Amino acid sequence: MDKKHTRSPAEPATTYSHEFWENYTHFLVKQSISQKYVTWYVLRTKQYIAYFPDDHIRTHTAQQVEEYLNKVGREVNLKAWQFGQVVDAIRILFCLALKQSWAHDFDWEYWSTFAKKLEADHATVARDYTDVSTTMIYTHVLNTPGISVRSSADMI
Repeated sequence: MDKKHTRSPAEPATTYSHEFWENYTHFLVKQSISQKYVTWYVLRTKQYIAYFPDDHIRTHTAQQVEEYLNKVGREVNLKAWQFGQVVDAIRILFCLALKQSWAHDFDWEYWSTFAKKLEADHATVARDYTDVSTTMIYTHVLNTPGISVRSSADMI
């Protein structure tokens, strides 16, 4: 067996061979990923792999992908388009680069549209949504001369 294509499950994700990452990059380019985004796709894929440090990438399951996407979807600083990039990077990894049979049945479309179609208060989107209506009312009232805001507790 060729040593450069194997890795013990205990090795960190970053130890995958240079050839592995070159092949993955090739799949990205074949999928019309712009060269300026290839680095980001590779980074997002490495982050995914690193999330499961004790598992060899070929043993990953759909449940692990869902676990990771649920976790990443709740990150405060991640924009919807970045989440879509994460999904796409992982899809290319499992469907094209690794050709995992389960990946073809995985609902990538659901995850691709996940951040775009959810209600504003859903846990994965709430990070970008702030209800400012009450804040705006208080600001308006406080900026009006001669008017003050009283709490219901003030009336006790």
